[in-house]
Amino acid sequence: MQNYNLADHNSNNTFEGVEFILPNEDAYSLAYAAVKIQVRASVGSPVLKEFKTSDGTLVINQPWTITVPQQLVKLAPGTYQWDLKIIFIDGRNKTYIGGKWTIKPVITSI
Repeated sequence: MQNYNLADHNSNNTFEGVEFILPNEDAYSLAYAAVKIQVRASVGSPVLKEFKTSDGTLVINQPWTITVPQQLVKLAPGTYQWDLKIIFIDGRNKTYIGGKWTIKPVITSI
C-alpha cells in the first residue's frame, strides 16, 4: 500500500476534493468494482466518514482515476487514518493507498 497523507482540512468545511491515479498492476477493470475510502480514528475503530462509489461521494473518472469530489466533511478536529479499497467484480479486494488526515479546528461556527 502506498502512503499518502491528505492535505489538512478545516472542521465542518467544504472539502475541495482529491484525485488519485492508481497503477493498474493486475490489468483488471474498475468497470463493475466497488471503491470506498474509510476514515477512522485508528485501525479497528468505528468508521467516522466513508466515501464510496455506490452513493457518489467517490467517483471513477477514467479506467484507474478515482476522485473524491468537493463536498462538506463534518469531522471533529483530530488526526485520522484512511485508506482506499477496491472490491473487484470477481470478489478480490485490494487496498492501494492510505495515510493520515488532519482535521483542524476553526474559530467561527454557524
